[in-house]
Amino acid sequence: MEGIRISSSPKIKIMTDRKGNQFRILLVGLFLLSLFMGCAPQDAKVHQRKLNHDREKKEAAAMKSYQNAVKQHNKNQSKETKAMMKQARKSTGKNTPLKHSSGTKCK
Repeated sequence: MEGIRISSSPKIKIMTDRKGNQFRILLVGLFLLSLFMGCAPQDAKVHQRKLNHDREKKEAAAMKSYQNAVKQHNKNQSKETKAMMKQARKSTGKNTPLKHSSGTKCK
């Protein structure tokens, strides 16, 4: 009867297998470890999604603020200046390429 021992307690005499207990402890430990490992990536994904949402909100607010500033700037200009700005916008569109080449600056 190798591997089997009898409890030294005089009141309770239980026959236990040492290797069986170690195996059960190992299984319980692996199970608990898998639970914790399974939760961490999910929490990270949720946190990353929240960060992305917050960043998108800030970018949208910044873009709206910029557009309002441009609109206000254009309202403050005289008629002659507005006409010159309009002409500059039209000519700029003709001079810039539609698609940038990869890795090189457009001239």
